[in-house]
Amino acid sequence: MASSSSNTPNQNPSQIRFQEWIAQQESDLQELISATTSPNRNEAELQALISKILSHFAEYVQKRHEVAKDEATELLCPPWCSSYETSSFWLGGCRPSMATRLLFCVAGIDIEEDSNQVLSGATSPMNGTVTLSPVQLRMIDDLQMKTIKAEDMLSGKMANLQEDMVDKPLFKLVKERGVGSADGGGGGGGGGGGIRNGNNDVEKGMKMHVEAMGEIVKEADKMRLEMMNEVVREILSPEQAVEFLVAVVKMHLTIHQWGGLRDLQRANYRRG
Repeated sequence: MASSSSNTPNQNPSQIRFQEWIAQQESDLQELISATTSPNRNEAELQALISKILSHFAEYVQKRHEVAKDEATELLCPPWCSSYETSSFWLGGCRPSMATRLLFCVAGIDIEEDSNQVLSGATSPMNGTVTLSPVQLRMIDDLQMKTIKAEDMLSGKMANLQEDMVDKPLFKLVKERGVGSADGGGGGGGGGGGIRNGNNDVEKGMKMHVEAMGEIVKEADKMRLEMMNEVVREILSPEQAVEFLVAVVKMHLTIHQWGGLRDLQRANYRRG
């Protein structure tokens, strides 16, 4: 698997951090797969590996939080990710509740068809790579419902922030622009109503909104990390946790790599 860690000139620090994170996940995936295929694995070694992988997630989240105040827009919609990857994001990353859906998939459960059987106390089917007990299934279902409620609350917070942005800094820009200008330049042709630089009130208001978006990204990242820790440390056994982490990393890398290939194919098609 090709590494994504090579850097080129003019990349910003967040892009470099993301590429380093992809390379880290590729390395982690090899360790996880090796652990699942090792005939001599023991619980202590698996626990150490799980802690190592979770620490990598936490370290990446911390790096994002250090720049969220100034780079919230890039974290929410990173230009270095593929269009498909970005379209799948929820507040700058995967929805936390996707973890439980993925876990059901790893257990071979079709949540639409098997939900009644699952919640009635049956063990998960044997066609998955992980077999979940009735107690585990209940815990996962409860966690999923709790997480979806938390996601809805944070989505509402972002919606309120977006509406507030229109009411305050953006409307000042609309009034400043005037009428008759079709370009976005600083007082260019048409009616001379382009946006001008130097409106301190507007710039201050926009900066405050970017900072507020950064706080929402940090809350979303915290939810993602807490979800991962709760599933891996409180619900699954070490053997199950390793299998689950293999699926998590594979899913992220697959979306990233397939999305990049799709964008490249579309770009080549447009060029003829």
